[in-house]
Amino acid sequence: MRIWIPRGIAAVLLVALLALTACGESDSPAGSYPAPAGATSAAPRAANTGQVVISGALSKSFTPVSVEAGTLGKLMVINLHEKNADGVSLSFPPDTKPGTYAIEDQSAKPVVDFAGAYSVFGSAAAFYLSTKGSLTLTAVGSKYSGQFQFTARHTKDASKTIEVSGPFADVPVK
Repeated sequence: MRIWIPRGIAAVLLVALLALTACGESDSPAGSYPAPAGATSAAPRAANTGQVVISGALSKSFTPVSVEAGTLGKLMVINLHEKNADGVSLSFPPDTKPGTYAIEDQSAKPVVDFAGAYSVFGSAAAFYLSTKGSLTLTAVGSKYSGQFQFTARHTKDASKTIEVSGPFADVPVK
């Protein structure tokens, strides 16, 4: 069964979910103590992901600080947070079985089953929606694993496109 959600509404919903999950609970202890002398501070990273690589109009890579999966309406959404609410969002039907699926062009169709997006918030706000790509799911159910690769176009400047790719593993559904 396909759900019709206007493209603009779908983009707003994905951005809202990405922002809300970035503001979720922290796994850090309530108290915080200074690091011992000589200790090094590593950047936080999610244990269930590798590096996300972005090239094209933006050129960067990051290791997500958190990776979360949950449902949004009748979609499963996996968010890979770069920092704050910035990051990658993948959406697909929740009953999807392991396999490789085509990520669809959100600018050509108002309703897509498989989508990817990359968003940046703040003064340099930008939102890129998928135009093509693939999502491979190797595990589904209470935890999701797989990898993705997609091309995305800036929502306000069609001349700006990016390639986004990365893995995720054992992401629990919240």
